[in-house]
Amino acid sequence: MSENHMNEVKPPKRPLIFYAMIAMLLILLFNMFAVPFIQGKVIRDVDYGTFMTMTDKKEIAEVEIDSSQIIFSDKDGTLYRTGIIEDPDLVERLHESGAVFSSQIQKQMSPILMFFLTWILPILIFWLLGRWLSGRLMDRMGGGDAGSMVFGMG
Repeated sequence: MSENHMNEVKPPKRPLIFYAMIAMLLILLFNMFAVPFIQGKVIRDVDYGTFMTMTDKKEIAEVEIDSSQIIFSDKDGTLYRTGIIEDPDLVERLHESGAVFSSQIQKQMSPILMFFLTWILPILIFWLLGRWLSGRLMDRMGGGDAGSMVFGMG
């Protein structure tokens, strides 16, 4: 070998999982900070009395009733949010105001599917990731599948 090839130092290549982890971290940070900031600017929180007053004055265009909140818009398109209060006359009042209103349909997930998604799938993903990483480590150590028994675990 020539002298130039021995002194040449190549920087180590970073594994693909390193870049995947950085991408996941960036997505997590975006979801934690940017999304609530954007949503906080778009939806204004008001009390239920304001919602009732706007309904009586026929200032409401659309209403979506959720299990824990009511999201509604005025005729200008501004979005508002208020909490749910037991109000037996709400549907009649909304109908009289001319607002378009709906309620979310609650879908019940199968218990078997829920168990699979919350327990089996994460364990399977971590097991496959562990197998892949241990295979990469074995290849770097010069072992491979039938190589040395340094990491010969079952």
